[in-house]
Amino acid sequence: MSIPFRGTCMTCKKELPKSQMTSHLGRCLRGDEDRLHVVVDGRHAPIFWLHLALTPGATLGQLDSFLRKIWLECCFHLSEFKIGAEHYVSHPDDRDSQSLRHALSSLAPPGTELSHSYDFGTPTRLRLRVLRTLGCPPGRDSIHLLARNVLPPSTCVCGAVATQFCDACADTWVDLCDRCADDHDCDDPALFPIVNSPRMGVCGYTG
Repeated sequence: MSIPFRGTCMTCKKELPKSQMTSHLGRCLRGDEDRLHVVVDGRHAPIFWLHLALTPGATLGQLDSFLRKIWLECCFHLSEFKIGAEHYVSHPDDRDSQSLRHALSSLAPPGTELSHSYDFGTPTRLRLRVLRTLGCPPGRDSIHLLARNVLPPSTCVCGAVATQFCDACADTWVDLCDRCADDHDCDDPALFPIVNSPRMGVCGYTG
């Protein structure tokens, strides 16, 4: 039996399966400030996921900055949102793309699915779904974290809790504790920290 992806509600700190978090937030949140409820997950790594609340005026640029800070930023790469046929790029340089100054609410009503890519060389791709409008407590931030996945613990080859992995071993990475990482020997070791991000092990990302 597969173990369901789990996460924590930032309001009540309750841990729940990913499949139950949307309905839980509808019951848990109380407030009269309307915000856009957006779910983000790794397009190729759905174990990583976020629930966000955005004010109506929150821009793509603010959302891009939030995603970089919590999950992505390593070397100041370019990034892009794609909504339908339109591309919105962090530094647009051609007539076929637009800037990130637009408010998400003006481009993506509830029911819209869009994508985000960070780093065009070794990209991390995210899927975003605009679910609904939620009544939230007033807040100063344009984007508020409602819930986040819990990263399942990894086990080292020695049985201890793993903190690093080697991406150069065989056809898959090998999880290692700090002690085993110090002694790890392979042809060309590539050690990365285990972090709660779909960017884990890519480029210079360390969390």
